[in-house]
Amino acid sequence: MKVIDVKNQVRLSMAKCIELVLSGVRFRLFRAAITVLIIALAAAFLMTMLGESIIVRQVANVIDDQTAPRRNFLFWANRISSPMRAPQLTALLAEGDARRLKELQTWGGLSGKQMQVLRSLAVRQLEYLEYFALLGVGERRPLVGSARGTEVFAFLLAPEKFKRFRSELRNVSRQLPTDPEQFRMFLKEWDDTRPLRKQILEGHERAVKGLAALLGDRTPKEVLADGDESFRRELEQRGFVVSPGQFRDVSQQAALARDAERIGPMVSITRFKKELSQRTGIEVKKADSQALFNDVRSTSGAAWLVEQVGKMKREAQTLLTKKQKQRELDTQIRTLRKAGTDPEELKRLESERAKIDLSAQEENLIGPASQELLARFSLEAPRIMEVARYEQTQWGLNVVEAIVAGSAGSEKGFLGFPVRTMWLLVVSFVVCVVGIANAMLMSVTERFREIATMKCLGATDGFIMANFILESVMQGIVGGVIGTALGFLLGTLRGWARYGQIAMEHFPLLDMGTAALLSLGIGVAVSALAAVYPARVAARLAPMEAMRIE
Repeated sequence: MKVIDVKNQVRLSMAKCIELVLSGVRFRLFRAAITVLIIALAAAFLMTMLGESIIVRQVANVIDDQTAPRRNFLFWANRISSPMRAPQLTALLAEGDARRLKELQTWGGLSGKQMQVLRSLAVRQLEYLEYFALLGVGERRPLVGSARGTEVFAFLLAPEKFKRFRSELRNVSRQLPTDPEQFRMFLKEWDDTRPLRKQILEGHERAVKGLAALLGDRTPKEVLADGDESFRRELEQRGFVVSPGQFRDVSQQAALARDAERIGPMVSITRFKKELSQRTGIEVKKADSQALFNDVRSTSGAAWLVEQVGKMKREAQTLLTKKQKQRELDTQIRTLRKAGTDPEELKRLESERAKIDLSAQEENLIGPASQELLARFSLEAPRIMEVARYEQTQWGLNVVEAIVAGSAGSEKGFLGFPVRTMWLLVVSFVVCVVGIANAMLMSVTERFREIATMKCLGATDGFIMANFILESVMQGIVGGVIGTALGFLLGTLRGWARYGQIAMEHFPLLDMGTAALLSLGIGVAVSALAAVYPARVAARLAPMEAMRIE
């Protein structure tokens, strides 16, 4: 009996598989280049979107940090001069800052348990208010009529109105944050705690009135700018919680704002505006406070401003003397005319009076507003430069902040993208998958005989699949690297073009690197996924059937 020796099928190494793949790519270079291009475009689009999104978030965080001191100063200037309103109270309660809650508790004379109840209600109140604010007019009117804000809660306290609200709620597309019964319980709690909120508001109003007597004729900005420690203690005695360090920071911001108000309005003086126009070479009508701050941030500009103010003060004093002389001569002339005597003396006085007539520009210089501006100005050149640079920084931040606010979508999806951008990304990758799958299927069609030959020589189905998937992955790596590099560059350039120097100074290199790896990984994964079906088709070809296909 003849013995049949069945040996294990020959398995080629991965190195040999890679060699075969590279050889096939060289022979089909044009088709491979098309696949690489498809992957590169998809990866570049993803990386550009990711990069821009990361830069926007980074710039927004930087702006938030850099504008925090100014916002803190404005917060304190407002709260020590204006009684708090109900919306502000709700926001402070919901925010949950321990220092602010302590202030509110002191002004209201409330217990810790009462404060917890108010804070919980404030959080839910904001959720419900947001819900009603997002409803369209057609949906909101059947529910709450024309009520707005907290008027909605007062409106729905009536049992018959809440009953109607509950029945109409079934016709609204947007879901209430809680079930209607929980909302009804909230309305009752909100109504029951009105006296507590009123106590806090009245307590803050008493504190503000007490501070008003201390301020006198000075504005809160001026008092805060002085940085008087005794005033900080007065704040604490009236329930305000402010640490020495925080008060010092607020004082610094107040001093900058006060000094900026002493510099900027100088352009309202006609004489000064013309001098600024001549110095900077811009039109008189464009010589505004921004042009002034732009000029005086330099040493020469600050020195020029000090010189001009000193010169105008001296001129104003001289003009005031002339003005006084005018009044004296006018009095003497009226007296002589009334008496009708000494015509020669009258003629002499009128001649002298005509010689000291003031021009409109001179009258502007010694007007009450100009006199006040000149009297308040006592800044030295280094301080002028500091204030000017501070103001320019704030203007730049405001401009970038407006751009960031305009770039941010109201609805966010995955990775912080607006929903519209997410759909564009999905569509682009679907097109990418289809394109790669089509290219690989055409590659399979062209290689029927090659596949059949490999199978006749002992290649397994797994080897055939691995061969095609590996080929697609290699193309995905090349396309992913090219696309990611291109997207990284485009995203960076777009960020620099939109947000300027601030984007480059605080460039999120680590996050951008992570995004680059993500884009590359997605590009390779998409390539591998798109090659699965064509590889399966190739692997399942029967050798003899494939050999017969032309």
